[in-house]
Amino acid sequence: MENRHRDYPFLPYHSLCVQQRHSFPIRIEQTILTEEEKEQAKKSKQKKKQQTRQKNKVKNKGGRPLGSKNKNKIDVELNPELLRNLGLDSGIALSS
Repeated sequence: MENRHRDYPFLPYHSLCVQQRHSFPIRIEQTILTEEEKEQAKKSKQKKKQQTRQKNKVKNKGGRPLGSKNKNKIDVELNPELLRNLGLDSGIALSS
C-alpha cells in the first residue's frame, strides 16, 4: 500500500514554549501543488534516481572534488514549495 499522507500535504505553524517543552499550533494550511510544481517534483525524483545509480556504479574517494570552487550561498534559487512557505509565513505575527 502506498503512502497516503502525500495526497494531502499540510503546512503547520507552531508556537514553541521551551520551558514547558510544548508546542501550540497557530495555523495549519493545506498546500495544493500546481501542475508546474508536480512536474518539477517528478523531474527532481528522476534526477536523484540517476545520481544514485551513478554513485552505486562508481565509488570515488571521499572529500572535496579537485577544482571545485566556493559557491555564493546568498544567491540561492528557491523551489516553488519554499516560496509558498515564505508567502504563508508573512501572514503570521509573532509575539515575544
